[in-house]
Amino acid sequence: MRLTFSGLFTQCQSNTADTSATSLTYFKQQINTRYQLVLAQLQDYQDIKTATASTVVAQQYYHNPPGYVNIESITVTTSASSSIKYILKPVDSSLDWDILNAIQFTGSAIPLYFFQRRDDFGIWPTPQGVGTITINYIYRDRNLTQSDYTTGSITATNNSQTITGSGTTFTAGMVGRWISVTNDGYWYRISGFTSTTILTIEEAYQGTTGSSLAYTLGECPELPEEAHELLSIGATGDYYAGVRNDLKNATWWNNTFWTGDGNNNDRTGRNIRGGLIGLQKRYSARSNSKIVRKRASQGLLNSKIFATSIS
Repeated sequence: MRLTFSGLFTQCQSNTADTSATSLTYFKQQINTRYQLVLAQLQDYQDIKTATASTVVAQQYYHNPPGYVNIESITVTTSASSSIKYILKPVDSSLDWDILNAIQFTGSAIPLYFFQRRDDFGIWPTPQGVGTITINYIYRDRNLTQSDYTTGSITATNNSQTITGSGTTFTAGMVGRWISVTNDGYWYRISGFTSTTILTIEEAYQGTTGSSLAYTLGECPELPEEAHELLSIGATGDYYAGVRNDLKNATWWNNTFWTGDGNNNDRTGRNIRGGLIGLQKRYSARSNSKIVRKRASQGLLNSKIFATSIS
């Protein structure tokens, strides 16, 4: 079941029967702590983002985009051939990268390779003109911060991607969040902002056309839907362990977080189908192919073994 940030901390309040402002702040903090833990554990469930940057003359290295975990691919268009996207090949070895940079080149050589470092990535040959870098990268989502928005009402039309509000104050910051019409039940990601009363959703609305519809617009974790509830379960365990100093309840909720069974304290993964361990098993079968792999030299220079310069 898809849950928003508001839905998650409301679940925590329900689990603990504690609705105090102090505890609400604690729940929000621990939901995000558990969120980052789940993101780190589900290494095979990956999200891809695209970012762009401009090449700078004689500048070889460029900062990684926000939330960066790993680069999937990079393309570069140059000022001389803006219609051509050059697909850069990864260099996995510092030695290979140093060898490449020992090769002299002249003129506006086309970009060929990239090298990933902790805080930035390099392009070889070093750009000699202004162009566009497009980076497809795996990212780890930022913390959840936004409470649900339900002000006013909306009009939604079957098979249309346009959501029209009445009495709403939509903002550009809502792009990327999710919206659900109360009498439809499905969630749609918001892909565009036009005005305070008009939003666009990624997929066409599948419900019955209607006006003056109640809705919920919220921020959701970038996780498989079956993982959403784990965040409130884990935060509840943290609450009992910390705020309440109740080891028995803390253990039960933590067991539920990891195994789906409050009485199962096994962390080895044997015969576990629920919780985060079960989720890891289900998603481990997904493809985890990456362009960048840490391995021995790829022999990038075989075709240039006798070269001393290129142009």
